[in-house]
Order: sequence, then C-alpha cells, then structure tokens
Amino acid sequence: MKPVKLFVVLNGDTEGRNLQNLLEAEFRPIDHRMSLIPIGRVLLSFDRLVDVEEMPECNRKVSELAPGSRSGFVQNHRVVLSSTELLQFKSGEIQLPEFAGKDVLIFFHEARRRFRDQLRTMCLLRQKR
Repeated sequence: MKPVKLFVVLNGDTEGRNLQNLLEAEFRPIDHRMSLIPIGRVLLSFDRLVDVEEMPECNRKVSELAPGSRSGFVQNHRVVLSSTELLQFKSGEIQLPEFAGKDVLIFFHEARRRFRDQLRTMCLLRQKR
C-alpha cells in the first residue's frame, strides 16, 4: 500500500455544508477544513488515508457527489490534483497560480503535517529526532 491523503476543493459555497456532509460520509472524518472566502472555495482533507491506486475511484466519487469540485492527494513532497497537475512543495511554496496564496499554502502544509504524523503512527516514516 502506498498511502496518500485525500483532499477536495469545493467551488462556491452553495450547498457547501451538505456537500461536506456527503463527502464526510463517503471518505470518513474531515480532519482539516479551510474556507477561502474571497475566492469562494472550501478546502477539505480527510483523516482516512487511501492507497494511491484508489485515487481514480475517489476522484470519480468526488465528481459524482460534488460536480465541479476538484480532488487530489498530498504525499510527502508533493500535491497532485485529479487533473494530474503536480504541485511541488518548492521553497515552502506551491507553484500554481490558482493555488497561490498564504491561506492555501497553510492548508497544504497542515495536510502534509497530518499525513506525516499518520505515517509515523503506522511506522512508515521515521520518528522526528
């Protein structure tokens, strides 16, 4: 198993809470949420790690439950969107204008921190020294 941390970018806030509840029922608890009010997006990450091989099915389910939303995953050194766009953590920044900005960066760094903590708990990443 190659675990990854699933995230979803909800566009707009119409039915936002209902969509979040549907996604949470499907993918289990939301462990991190950030509202980006100026651009009308909500970023969610989920506590349950999924195998990278399951991502196409997760992306399909997200598209079904929340049309127009985007999903992807966080790994140790990168963020991958379902559209296969790769966002590297370079110098602490994410290199895509749509996801530029301090709040988005904070979200992905927090998702990455939680992911790494989960890997340590599973003994798949060395403990911090």
